[in-house]
Amino acid sequence: MAQGAFTIDYDEDSHTGRKKGITFCLKDSLEPTPEDQTALWLDIERVVETLRQLFPERGPRFDSYLEDAFSLASVGLVGPMAKPATAVLALQSLKETILGNEAGRVKNRHLRDLGRWALGLGAAAVLLGLALHALAGWGPLATANCALLAQFCYAWAGAMAGTWVSFGWRKAQFRFEDLGRPEADFLCPPARLVFTGLQTVIIGLLFTLGVVNVSFGQIDTAGFAQSVEMALLVGLLCGFSEQTLPSAIARQATTLLRGAAPAKGAA
Repeated sequence: MAQGAFTIDYDEDSHTGRKKGITFCLKDSLEPTPEDQTALWLDIERVVETLRQLFPERGPRFDSYLEDAFSLASVGLVGPMAKPATAVLALQSLKETILGNEAGRVKNRHLRDLGRWALGLGAAAVLLGLALHALAGWGPLATANCALLAQFCYAWAGAMAGTWVSFGWRKAQFRFEDLGRPEADFLCPPARLVFTGLQTVIIGLLFTLGVVNVSFGQIDTAGFAQSVEMALLVGLLCGFSEQTLPSAIARQATTLLRGAAPAKGAA
């Protein structure tokens, strides 16, 4: 047991009077602040912030979790007989309880949002691809290479589906920190999908121009410009690996630029 280094109170909304957090005040009489209490305080602050993100409208569940956090903060940080070690264990148990109660709802909601955007953007790309294929043999557009543009549309559609699958695979095990923000890079669903789609277009250009060629089994990416199935497959794989694509594209761009640089001593 140790002397508590803090006083705490509820942080209330000045307009509604609803509890929205916990206010921690450090006692001047106790210096230096014990490291275990400092660590506990910061961890509780992170939990409360996650709760705010998880329940932006507050509500009964937010109030219940906040009261639990307040109680264990009182145990570990307040009074002449503070028990930070006990509070740490209680906080871990609280995080596991919140995760068990809320993870499914958060993940399914994000999957639905991502799926709706993926379906909309993917369907639009497929329709545009079909239209371009239909126009490919039309006289005025015969030289516009509409069929190739259609391939990129199909690859884009595949990337939308791959990105949706990628989230379900990457987040098979949710952490407590994921409850407040399911994506670590803070991208919202439409931004993520457009970003991945543009990366897929870059990959498609590399295949089409012959800069990169990948063979697996009896399949060769040189067929990207002619095969709808290949375009869809490339899109699916790009979407599925959307987390690693930026570094892969950057490495390829660096290689190309180095190869294009003039040799030393050249005029």
